[in-house]
Amino acid sequence: MHLDVRDETGTATLASALAACVEAGDVVLLEGGLGAGKTTFVRAVAYALGLPEDEPVTSPTFAIVQEYATTPPLLHADLYRLAHEDELLQLGIADRVGGDVVALIEWGLGHAGGLPHVDLVLRIEGNAADTRRFFPEARTPRGDALAAALARAARDLLR
Repeated sequence: MHLDVRDETGTATLASALAACVEAGDVVLLEGGLGAGKTTFVRAVAYALGLPEDEPVTSPTFAIVQEYATTPPLLHADLYRLAHEDELLQLGIADRVGGDVVALIEWGLGHAGGLPHVDLVLRIEGNAADTRRFFPEARTPRGDALAAALARAARDLLR
């Protein structure tokens, strides 16, 4: 299954749909090439979860992990620079994920074995015209519910 959006507004609509149903403990991995829209998607989720829009949400490529005071709290990680799964423990990421936060993790697929679980893998493909194609892959029953929310939002965008 894939979901197509035409612009950043469509991406924000999908992100809002995800934000409306995430719960503490949910783990979503965001995959896609550089510039595919992973951080843009996370930013829209953060704002939909109540983060003030004047608070910046940036890629944690160098910080590796950032946490935002949303409801529920949002943990945003970028594992691009990590070489080994044991670094998830050293950085405290493995301890936080699956607990009292919603975790949105960029470039996490290569380190999924170091996470307690993964509910949804969301692969994003983009092009120069700002269109995006989202490929949700549920890994748990919670992931099924999250993917269904994304599919409903995508259908609504086509109306």
